[in-house]
Amino acid sequence: MTWNPDQYLKFQNEREAPFFDLISHLKPAPKPQIIDLGCGPGTLTVKLLEVYPDAQVLGVDVSPEMLVKAAPLASDQVQFAMQDLRETSGAFDVVFSHAVLQWLEDHPGVLTHMWNLLKPGGQLAVQLPSNFDSFTYQTARTVIQRDPYREFVHPSGAHRHVLPLEQYAEILHDLGGKDIQCYQKVYPHVVAGAEGMLEWIKGTLLVPIMDQLPEPHRDLFLQEVLAELKTRYPGETAFFGFKRTLFYAQKPS
Repeated sequence: MTWNPDQYLKFQNEREAPFFDLISHLKPAPKPQIIDLGCGPGTLTVKLLEVYPDAQVLGVDVSPEMLVKAAPLASDQVQFAMQDLRETSGAFDVVFSHAVLQWLEDHPGVLTHMWNLLKPGGQLAVQLPSNFDSFTYQTARTVIQRDPYREFVHPSGAHRHVLPLEQYAEILHDLGGKDIQCYQKVYPHVVAGAEGMLEWIKGTLLVPIMDQLPEPHRDLFLQEVLAELKTRYPGETAFFGFKRTLFYAQKPS
């Protein structure tokens, strides 16, 4: 997928809110080795130093566009690398992942791999969007089934791989996790009507869809999505209740 970091960061403050909820679960650790899986533009990766000022942090991502954006944030303590999180190796005190697992299949297998990256006593902290029953996703699923878009976009283009909440808790338990925290939270956002909603999903939901569409169809596709959004959000502002799943567990020492 071709990511646009500037589009993604248009709603930086809103996207940061669950990050701060997630890091609130992290316990003190001396000079920890941390890996941020799916670090994106790195703006939140560097904020892990606010929790652990003496940490060494590695942020990994598969998007060259995101890593170009992250590069100026690198330092003696923070490094970035292009890696698929499913192929990472090493031993870490904290394995952290913010808003990336929804793009991957086989969450039990992915979480097992992440768990195996932890040192004894290490901590796993994960957040992923879980609003795939929202009107925005329903809209995307509706429009990609129309001509001419369905010729180019795979039907799974507007679906994500998110398990029921209780299943994440069960996976962490089966892995041997302790102090398991697993919950969903709705983050209230107010955006500039249907146009604001479109700007939001252009940075995430629509990225793989736009990648699959030939250039001549993209503007018309966005116009059709906007028209659908206006049926639900006709006013100057729109309330967007964004549901997310957060979970934490510690590996036994």
